[in-house]
Amino acid sequence: MKKNEKWIVALDVSPMDSDILRYTRSLSEVLHPKEIVFVNVMEEDHSSAYISNELMDYQMVMAEEKRLVLRSKIDSVFGGQKVPYEVHLLEGDPFSEIADLAERRNSDLIIAGNKHQTSGSGVLSDRLSKILETNFLLVPEAFSAKFENVLVSSDFSEYSGLALYQAIQLRNELEDLNIHVFNSFEVPVEYSKDQDNYEVFKNIVESNTEKIMDQWLKDFEHTGVPVLTTSEDKTVTQQLLDAAVDKDTDLIIIGSRGRRGESKLYSESHTWSLVQQSSEIPIMIVKKSL
Repeated sequence: MKKNEKWIVALDVSPMDSDILRYTRSLSEVLHPKEIVFVNVMEEDHSSAYISNELMDYQMVMAEEKRLVLRSKIDSVFGGQKVPYEVHLLEGDPFSEIADLAERRNSDLIIAGNKHQTSGSGVLSDRLSKILETNFLLVPEAFSAKFENVLVSSDFSEYSGLALYQAIQLRNELEDLNIHVFNSFEVPVEYSKDQDNYEVFKNIVESNTEKIMDQWLKDFEHTGVPVLTTSEDKTVTQQLLDAAVDKDTDLIIIGSRGRRGESKLYSESHTWSLVQQSSEIPIMIVKKSL
C-alpha cells in the first residue's frame, strides 16, 4: 500500500493555486510527507513563428512574472514548514512533464485542482488521475481544509480495502476522525416494479449486504460506520454524494486498479461522474501498488 510520503502538487498559475496550497499545507501537517514537489509546466508556444519578436518577448516576460508570483506564493505558505519542498518550473507538454516527474521521483500522491468555476478546464487533472498509477487527490475550489469525517466508497473489493486503509492512515494521526463506509445495494430489477413484494425483497437484500459489510470490516478491526443505501430514482454517484452531505464529509476516498483495469467503483458511470459532480468535497483516488 502506498504511504503517501512523496507528493507532487500540480499548479497552473491560476487563482485556484491558493486553494490547493492551503489544502496541501493542512494535509501535510496531518500526514507528514517526506517531500513535496510543486510543479508548473508552461506549454510550448508553437505560434512563435507567426508573431513578431517583440510580442514574443512580451509574452515571455509576462509568463515569467506569473511564475515568480507563483514561487512567492509557495514560499509564503510553506517557507516555515518542516517538510522539505522543491519548486519545479518546466516547459513542454504538461501531461508528459508531470508524468515523467512522478516516475522519476517515485511519487505516491499527486494533488491537483478539481475546477468548476476558476479559469482553466481541469482536463489535465482528469487525464492524469485516470492514467497514472499514483494516488490522486482532487481539491475543489475554495474548500476550507478540515479532517473530521471521511467517506470511503466500498464494493467490498480489494481496491475498496486500499481506500479504507488510506482512511485508517489518516485516523492514525487524527484520533477523532470519523470514518463512514458507503455501499449502494441493488434490489433485483424483477422485483423493483412489484409494489407488493418490493419492500420485502429490499429488506432481504439490505440484511444480506449488512452481513457482507460486517464480514468485510472484520479485516479492518471493524473500522468505519456502515452507510447502506439504495434508490431506483438516483444513480450510485448521487447516492454517494447525498451520503457525503448527510455525514458532513470532508474527504471522499475511492479505490482504483489504475490503468490496468477498472473496478466497479472506478468506471466512467461512477468515478468520473463523481469527480464532475463533486464540486465541494475533495476526492482521493487510491491506486494499487504494482
